[in-house]
Amino acid sequence: MISIDAYRRIFPVNTWIKSSAWQIVVASLISTLLLLIQLGCFYLIMDLLHHQGKLSMASSDVPALIALVGYEPLGFEQPVEGAEEMSVGDKTFSEQGILSAVWYARDKPWDAIFRALYLNVPSMRQTQSALFVLAITLVLSGLLRGLLHARNRIVSFQVAFQIINGWRRTLHRQALRLGQSDLTGSVEQQATKLFTTDLDQLKQGIAESLAAWGRHPITIVTLFVLTLLINWRLSIQTVIPLVGCWLVIRREEKRTDRKKRLALAQAERQMKLFAEGLRKSKLVKGYAMEDFEHERFQKQLEDHEKQSIQQQLGESFSLWLTRLMGLLCVTMVIFLMGVKVLLPDDNPQAMPFSTGLTFLLTFAAMYRPWDELASILRKERDQQKIAVNIFRFLSLMPEVSQAVGAKFLDPLSQGIRFESVSYTITGEEMPLLSPIDLTLKAGQVTAIVAENPLEARAILSMLPRFIEPTTGRVLFDGEDIAWVTLESLRAESAYVGGKDVCFSGSVLENLTCGQSSYSLNEASEAAKLAHAHNFITKLPFGYETPIGEHGERLDAGQLFRLSLARAALRKPALLIIEEPDVRLDEQVKSFIDDAYQRLFQDRTVIILPSRLSTLKRCEQVVFIHKGKVEAIGRHADLIQSSPVYCHWEYLRFNTFSRKSAPASV
Repeated sequence: MISIDAYRRIFPVNTWIKSSAWQIVVASLISTLLLLIQLGCFYLIMDLLHHQGKLSMASSDVPALIALVGYEPLGFEQPVEGAEEMSVGDKTFSEQGILSAVWYARDKPWDAIFRALYLNVPSMRQTQSALFVLAITLVLSGLLRGLLHARNRIVSFQVAFQIINGWRRTLHRQALRLGQSDLTGSVEQQATKLFTTDLDQLKQGIAESLAAWGRHPITIVTLFVLTLLINWRLSIQTVIPLVGCWLVIRREEKRTDRKKRLALAQAERQMKLFAEGLRKSKLVKGYAMEDFEHERFQKQLEDHEKQSIQQQLGESFSLWLTRLMGLLCVTMVIFLMGVKVLLPDDNPQAMPFSTGLTFLLTFAAMYRPWDELASILRKERDQQKIAVNIFRFLSLMPEVSQAVGAKFLDPLSQGIRFESVSYTITGEEMPLLSPIDLTLKAGQVTAIVAENPLEARAILSMLPRFIEPTTGRVLFDGEDIAWVTLESLRAESAYVGGKDVCFSGSVLENLTCGQSSYSLNEASEAAKLAHAHNFITKLPFGYETPIGEHGERLDAGQLFRLSLARAALRKPALLIIEEPDVRLDEQVKSFIDDAYQRLFQDRTVIILPSRLSTLKRCEQVVFIHKGKVEAIGRHADLIQSSPVYCHWEYLRFNTFSRKSAPASV
């Protein structure tokens, strides 16, 4: 499936080798060893509490005990005559610590471990000291396991961060490639969702997967092998009903969850239906149908109540059923284990009480890892959908690319020509621009305006080749810009957007765009030309003041003047300006007008104005209507000659249509 392939490309299997994820496996092996130590301590503690440090055996078994531990233990007790628990010839050794566990484990795989512990650790030969040491060991091993699990979580999140940050870099590059052609903002919205919400969800899922798959399989396999070593017949008899019960419970939970979602959707539809009745007061009152409406509404409420109760009863029954099944499975396991424990000691199938408890605890310890792995598998389905969306976004091709053998473009000196240019937004059926033919003289200030701002913005975006015409050509001095280098084209054409934002960095970095070839003096001169120097010097650290997300916040007027200064610093032959569509105070307007007066000299300017004063300043206005050139001329002439332009001008610039200024950005 493509979804599985996509997710595996995001989180490949070789992550375990190429990253520090192998540390999770190593820590998990140590953690599993500590778990075995805990189970061993639990077994020995239960044995101590059950036998109280005593070992009873037939006299004939004493030589075998001596051969096992190398000597005959002290603390022998004579049987009391008439005692029911001992027969003549039996011996009881008291205060022997874990000796009884050593004796009962003599034919088990862990015999050597218990025997070495008894012989080499003196405290294990005394009941109270053995109980104390085992309890301390149990607690300390538990603490160590907790530390290892915490370490695993840290490592898993570090690896997940590395993986996701790599994909964030890839998405960032793709967003920059596609963003220049994003007239409607859809690419920005899609990239933002993928970059933040979706990748954060993937990061959480990958971290959980790393922690779970690096730890739980080792734990489950080890514990299951341990149950087989304890009693393989009982282990097989136990695991089959438990797995079957678990599968049935999971299936019932899925069915219940599906029914619950359907019931919630139906309840939401009914609530909307009820809400519609609240808007019928005029109809009800006007036709005197109050009684009919009350009866109808009462019936709807009763039906809704019945459905809600049935849904609750279904959930309660499902919950009761799953709990009953779980209880039956646990009861079956306890019964099977209890039969073994209650067998006489001389029966080869008999199981000591402490061994039975350890057996149950081992199976209980397997449940949580098994359940978490199943949960991880379910979550991966949602993560696979996210991965598919990421690769769909990455598969999108940018509209603009540099042609092979592209030529260097000389500064604009004659004019710009649009030849039969049309443009259709990707995914749209109707063209945004119908074939247009337009000539713009060099050294002139031209306004491009349209009833639909996207049409004017599309024309402006074609000049630095942020977008490509669907058909037709754009010529600079007779040279098709599709066959010139992007570097030379954009070096001679600066675009000042009305919604430009500053990136996180200093004011100087925002002006120079990080290029060391511009000096502070050159940057300050450009800022003075755009009337930005004054407010920059009032910032806490002047040109070194951090701005952007983690720095000073600038208002729309300051941002626009900063963008003008950034463009002025590069001294472009073609200046493309999209004015901010916000209300500016009179002082800022005068600053911008004065900056225009100096910036527009000896330069070709194409502008998308948002102020009437700017429109009147332009030497030529090109009015686009329904994707075609409707009229060309000066503003005053078009008011007289073009009714469509006159109507647009009134709707666009009358007092009641002006927007209020936004908050600082």
